[in-house]
Amino acid sequence: MFPVNGTCSAVAIIDLDDFKKINDTYGHACGDHVLKEVSRLVADRTRQGDIACRWGGEEFLVFYSSADEASLSEIANRIRQTVADHMYLFEGHYLTVTVTIGFSPCRNISDFAACLNRADDALYYGKKKGKNQVVQG
Repeated sequence: MFPVNGTCSAVAIIDLDDFKKINDTYGHACGDHVLKEVSRLVADRTRQGDIACRWGGEEFLVFYSSADEASLSEIANRIRQTVADHMYLFEGHYLTVTVTIGFSPCRNISDFAACLNRADDALYYGKKKGKNQVVQG
């Protein structure tokens, strides 16, 4: 999946903000519903050739096969805004959900672990600085 001609690749980690509060307030069935909806929204905003998957708990991972850094920030912000704008209906309750996204460019396959760590650090920086944002690592 990594380019051999120097094209920029990247990884993004998407984490639902305050997800525990949803589970604690509305139950795990609601949390599962929200995860499925967010998963669908992320998949719908993922370009052909990119890979999106659930990474664990309330996190998703997107691997971008090629794009420049400005485009990646734009793409990630569209995902963030789409999730925030969507109304999540569960058993008569409308919920709003936000995500924080950390992303980092990856130059080659040997850089992948460091790239993932940079994206993770960016994600936690965004969480610490108020959530519902995109941060580049």
